[in-house]
Amino acid sequence: MSIEHIRSFIAQDMGIVDDVIREKLHSHVLLIRQVSEYIINSGGKRLRPALVILSAGAFGYSGKFHYNLAAVIEFIHTATLLMMTWWMNPNCAVIKKQPTRYLVMLPAFW
Repeated sequence: MSIEHIRSFIAQDMGIVDDVIREKLHSHVLLIRQVSEYIINSGGKRLRPALVILSAGAFGYSGKFHYNLAAVIEFIHTATLLMMTWWMNPNCAVIKKQPTRYLVMLPAFW
């Protein structure tokens, strides 16, 4: 089984996780909305939420709370990446060929 097969298998669930992220980070504050879209569209593997979805299925869970858990894990992961980026180099513009929080979120402070 390939990774693409797994991604297609959980694509609908991952879409629900994206909706939860948008819902939980919905705000009139531009910076918060930017963080939400940055999490969803950053191009990462999204391995952590995928593992939550797959684990829930493997253990026969049929509720909806695993979507919230997957979103929370993605929030924590993103927060630690943003903090590490800031701590290591507050002027850093690009990490892994993606604009960092410095470029993406700085305009919201002005």
